[in-house]
Amino acid sequence: MVSITRIKSNKVCGGQLKKFSFESSTLSYNAAQKAHLYPALAEHGIACIFPDTSPRDVACEGDKADWAFGEGAGYYVNATDERYRKHYRMWDFLAQELKQVMLNFAELDMTKISVMGHSMGGHGALLLAIHFPTHFRSVSTFAAMAHMTASGPGLNAYKKFFGPAEKHTHEWRFFDATLALEDSKGTDKIAPCLMDQGNQDDFYLSEDLLPESFVKSASSTGYSTSTLHSPSPAELEQHLEDATRGSVTLVMRDGYDHSYFYVSTFAAEHIKFHAKFLKAK
Repeated sequence: MVSITRIKSNKVCGGQLKKFSFESSTLSYNAAQKAHLYPALAEHGIACIFPDTSPRDVACEGDKADWAFGEGAGYYVNATDERYRKHYRMWDFLAQELKQVMLNFAELDMTKISVMGHSMGGHGALLLAIHFPTHFRSVSTFAAMAHMTASGPGLNAYKKFFGPAEKHTHEWRFFDATLALEDSKGTDKIAPCLMDQGNQDDFYLSEDLLPESFVKSASSTGYSTSTLHSPSPAELEQHLEDATRGSVTLVMRDGYDHSYFYVSTFAAEHIKFHAKFLKAK
């Protein structure tokens, strides 16, 4: 069990938002403050963990120069390039170390876990769901970077973290949700998946997110897929009533962008989706 130190605690919606530090062997507060998750979390009695996105102050080459690379975006990968491999092991952090940290909290039921994320966090959530399909009850994303090797930021980051794609095929495919899903054919299917995307998102419009590519990959891999356009909360809930392992639903939101204004608008619908599976026996 990893030793932790509490830094700060804030009361919210009848519960507590607690911030901890710990000494990481692999190693934003944005979602915790801006996503407006707490009313729905409190209503359904769900705990939420907000892991960091990148190692901090490790002085790697160029990791503070670009908001889309390094400290600004670690992309939850294990880097293989010599410049970054020591510190940029965020996949190990998510997939192994974080669970050990969570064991400090006896009130958490570690048999009932779901995963969700926004943007780069959505990329991380999809990767976890694909590579550990039986560990999660459900998965959801907001504006996920769903096809990293076909996006501008993804190409830039992966060339630095791994080197050329032709020489590092495994890493480029393993850490791309669309390609990893293709490669998972014949294995356990991922948990019920809800993907959310605003159609006025600048990153979506510049084809840096590509949720349709993920849905196409899911369909070709034997998943049940569907796309909804600006459904009401009741319409979405009814549609998701039949969601099962191996189903992917993409919801397109008319007029919404990439911001936390968008995320906070639909956060309660996502928490309700997860609650259905987390509370199931």
